[in-house]
Amino acid sequence: MTLPTDPITQVRELPLDELAPLTRAALAEDFRAVQVLIEDWRSGENRFDRPGEAVFVARLDGALVGVCGLNRDMLRDAGRVRRLYVLPEHRRKGVGRRLVAAVSAKAVESFPELVLRTLDPAAASFYEALGFSPEPGELHTHRLVLGRHTPGLSGP
Repeated sequence: MTLPTDPITQVRELPLDELAPLTRAALAEDFRAVQVLIEDWRSGENRFDRPGEAVFVARLDGALVGVCGLNRDMLRDAGRVRRLYVLPEHRRKGVGRRLVAAVSAKAVESFPELVLRTLDPAAASFYEALGFSPEPGELHTHRLVLGRHTPGLSGP
């Protein structure tokens, strides 16, 4: 499978039926992010519909292979990367990077920075490779100051 030029799409309605393979794969890795994404969407708790928010999906050959959201952080003037997940067989192909780049491009319209929370060392390395700085704390673990040219997210 080759990565199309623009496999990332912002969606207004989460394609719940298509998320089943992601949910199964994430749960097999003991990662609940996709399940929580779906639960919050169904309950209306988080629809990524407040000002500045968005949710993106990644498709390869028509199949949904990844998801990532952007929320308004409740504690500071920042966007927050939420619920990033890419199917294991599609990792290291640029899908996750492109999802985060889409979130960053959207975030720069409304926020001066992005924050996130991850306790997974591999995820932390991934975000740091994209230019996020570690920010040890209880609520956020990483931060990226946004600007016209967001470090680590430009280019193919």
